[in-house]
Amino acid sequence: MTLRDIVDCMLDAKIRKLCPSRGLSDYSKEHFKKRLIGSKNFTDETQVSLQQFCFDKMFNTSDSQTLTFSIWEWFVARYNLIEKYLLPYWERGWIVGCITKTTAAEKLKAEKR
Repeated sequence: MTLRDIVDCMLDAKIRKLCPSRGLSDYSKEHFKKRLIGSKNFTDETQVSLQQFCFDKMFNTSDSQTLTFSIWEWFVARYNLIEKYLLPYWERGWIVGCITKTTAAEKLKAEKR
């Protein structure tokens, strides 16, 4: 499968199952792709095997070292957390998904006003 098939279609569809009006942000999609591939050198057509997606340990984006879980395990854990505890906040947009620290700080400052 391609990165587009996995992230833009499959993972986004899974999130939309929880909340049809809100899928993954573009930044979140790019973040998942970087975690899966482990570099910035990829296209949406980059091929990903089932092994890479479900079983290979994902990359830490800050230092390209591998972590102790696969991208699928990481995604499912986040999905389950949203479904069980955070769905109302996700639906309202209070939970953004994957964002940079700078963007998070800006959003928090804007809320204080």
